[in-house]
Amino acid sequence: MHDDMLRKKEYSEKIREMADFNFKNNELQEAARLYELSIKNDSKNVKALNNFAALYEELGEKNKSERLYKLACDLPGASAADKLKFHQNLASIQEKNGKNNAALWTYQSAARIEGFTESRVAFNYLELLQSVHLTSFDAATFASLVVLFNTEGIDTDALARVYFSQLALKLEKITRTKEDYAIIALDIIKSDPIALEFLSSRLISNHIIEETIISIRKKLTESILSNNYKPTHQIFLRALKKQCKLNDFIYLTDKEEMSNVEKLKDKYPKESQAIKIAAQLILESYQGENSKNPIKNQNQLDYRINQKTNKEITTPALLESKTLTQSFYESNPYPTWTSKPKHSESTLDELFKKLNLKQAPPSNNILVAGCGTGRHAIQLALTYPHTQILGLDVSKASLQYATQKRDEYNIQNLKFICGDISNIPSLNMKFSLIECIGVLHHLQDPLKGCQAILAALENGGIAKIGLYSTYARIPIADLANLASKNEILYAPSNLEKIRNLSIQNYKYKRTREIVNSQDFFSRSGCMDLLFNPLEKTFTTRDIHSLIRTLNCEFAGFEKEEQNKSPAFRKFNEHSNMDSLFGAWELFETLNPNFFSEMYLFWLKPIRKQQ
Repeated sequence: MHDDMLRKKEYSEKIREMADFNFKNNELQEAARLYELSIKNDSKNVKALNNFAALYEELGEKNKSERLYKLACDLPGASAADKLKFHQNLASIQEKNGKNNAALWTYQSAARIEGFTESRVAFNYLELLQSVHLTSFDAATFASLVVLFNTEGIDTDALARVYFSQLALKLEKITRTKEDYAIIALDIIKSDPIALEFLSSRLISNHIIEETIISIRKKLTESILSNNYKPTHQIFLRALKKQCKLNDFIYLTDKEEMSNVEKLKDKYPKESQAIKIAAQLILESYQGENSKNPIKNQNQLDYRINQKTNKEITTPALLESKTLTQSFYESNPYPTWTSKPKHSESTLDELFKKLNLKQAPPSNNILVAGCGTGRHAIQLALTYPHTQILGLDVSKASLQYATQKRDEYNIQNLKFICGDISNIPSLNMKFSLIECIGVLHHLQDPLKGCQAILAALENGGIAKIGLYSTYARIPIADLANLASKNEILYAPSNLEKIRNLSIQNYKYKRTREIVNSQDFFSRSGCMDLLFNPLEKTFTTRDIHSLIRTLNCEFAGFEKEEQNKSPAFRKFNEHSNMDSLFGAWELFETLNPNFFSEMYLFWLKPIRKQQ
């Protein structure tokens, strides 16, 4: 009996190898027959189950694929590496089948497998956590964040956003009223190293946690003034001080609160050393006369810019006149960021093939036009280490921070230059790839800027463009009207009041889209979100017209397909452009917040052969 089972297993494995060969050679019908035979002889052949599932997935039989992947995951005996692969495959097909909760459970099961923190599975799990927007607290999810926190190279900015969201939901679940949030949250944060780390170094990006933190600060101030303070909160107060510097003291204060701050200034010199320290930390969490944005002020940075660095940021003679946009970003360097960007090493050839192009031009030069404080340029430099990347921006203040972060990460294939997009031709360089995301809509003439970008491409080069959606920016106009109704001047001088109005009216029309934006939680980000002095918006019809004017091939839109959205169009596809953009126009009318960040798409100039 035992020998018979052994022979069946050996036969099953040989048939599985034959099936793999047929699958690899695109002989799918024969591969399917062989996989079925392999599993019939050994129903526990996990590789046959997994590979048969992959075959069904390729054939579009997603439900059959999911069932087989699940069988492979449930069987014992596979190596840890294979288990992780099977769980990743199952989670991926569950996402495609719209079963996000099931996918989350699968990833959480994978988190208990040895090697999870060294695998791509951890990164994919975090991506799903970001996209699903959980509306209730889940203890298993919250516990799994500890595992993700210990994953090398994880995007800690993204992880912090998920963490604070789950913390807010936890407070909602375990407390009866919002008045209790402060006490419970203080105990949780003080005892949780992850919470303290994120409070110290990552922007709080959840309005409930922001309100809770403000409430804690008020209560601790009052406890010192009433002689009821227990000197056990220093570690929290140090983290709070760093958070307030990071967001550039964006929290709204009222007269009563500031009156207590003045009383604290008078009282604390007479107190014990422990209370003095606590009081000083509280006072430093409020904006003082000499406080500045940590990005704007080099002296506030952990790493200062040396003279050699400053010399690298040059301004071409053509670009010396200061524009409205330049002045804005000199005062509001954007974006605020601190952690190393998530990346996975690749090549331009791989990117071009994904977009249905044969290969990238040979120059391997990349331009980030409007690189701001450098996060995206640094991400590209890490992703494409064999390329040479140039970051261009009009703001010296932004470039100083970008240069500092580049040097911190010891990136060798990235340089920065101060300049304007319309003068890109003066660089006298050609590029295989130019990315210009969130910039053109801040120009007086976006068409001219786009023409300058396309003119700087090598033959066969491509550009990635990001533009504001008219539909997605409607909430900004609604907020301005709401401010007017509440007799609040909609102006940068009232930024804190406008933010508070947004939070208090979270459910008003589409205000939640503003409050849920990551930019809402830092001064420079919120300024860019709400008060940029020059902004144009676009519709899909406008983009279609722009493409025709520029005489370009189009690929897009870059956005996860959902809600029956039109499919992503690659280059060299022959779909009717009028029909495609008509479908997108209808879809966006029904889903006005789909492009809440912006339209992202690719352009390739149509040029006559030399």
